[in-house]
Amino acid sequence: MTIYVLDDTVLRAFGEGSDDAANLIASLDARSIRMAIPQIVLIRAEAGLSDEQCEYINAVVERVDHILLDDLTELDHLSAIAHVAAWIGQPEDSAAAHALALARRLDCPILTMNATRWEHARAAIPWQVRIVEFRQD
Repeated sequence: MTIYVLDDTVLRAFGEGSDDAANLIASLDARSIRMAIPQIVLIRAEAGLSDEQCEYINAVVERVDHILLDDLTELDHLSAIAHVAAWIGQPEDSAAAHALALARRLDCPILTMNATRWEHARAAIPWQVRIVEFRQD
């Protein structure tokens, strides 16, 4: 089964009305490709967006069959996020820590619209993570 962790750049672009991001999500869903969204990533993506933009993102998260919202109910998952935050040395980027911890747990890549967003975090963690950049050309 193919699965991607969506990062905040994808969700934010979607919320801001990017046709590229909307088409990406729709295409993945149409091909039955699972998309995992960490809760902290969702929070970061929606920060600063209008209520309408947040509702747009939330509606997709709730209604798209192949989207899984990764919640924060498991204590061992919280500990994994904390460890990743310590490794990357940027505790304020808890969205990156959650995405990395989830990608590791699911053994899948992170899908982003900006690969440079992941350069520091990727270099800091003690395992390999695949970053797949969706380019808007």
